[in-house]
Amino acid sequence: MRALLPLSLVALAACERTDAPPSAENAAVPAPPAKGTGTPGNAVAPEPATPVGRASAIPTVFQGRWAGDAAGCSGPRDEMALSVTGDALRFYESEGRVETVDIVSPREASVEASFTGEGESWRDTRRMTLSEDGQKLTIDIAGTSSTRVRCD
Repeated sequence: MRALLPLSLVALAACERTDAPPSAENAAVPAPPAKGTGTPGNAVAPEPATPVGRASAIPTVFQGRWAGDAAGCSGPRDEMALSVTGDALRFYESEGRVETVDIVSPREASVEASFTGEGESWRDTRRMTLSEDGQKLTIDIAGTSSTRVRCD
């Protein structure tokens, strides 16, 4: 009988009450606030796929090959061709090296880049907006916009 007493205590310890106050062991891990109980100072919001704020690279959702239309994706020379990587915008006759990226929303970013092309250099900001389905990219430069389709 004495041999069963330690076994009984182990089994009893495994049946810990869930409504008991937190012990010193688990007090350091706070439970998330119940839905509707958070205050603006401690509310937890779900993280978007592309976090809003300043970044050093163009988010992957914008990256890829783009053209003026579907035919331009397979044609030899599309003047609307654009290749977007994390650190560059490569147009038909110019290339921009990314300086800063301001992510406005998961589908909109403002990219400041240092451009070179046709013997000139300049710094410019381009507002990039993706369509809901991610298959069209609109780029706005000082109020003038153009839309491209995704090639890959």
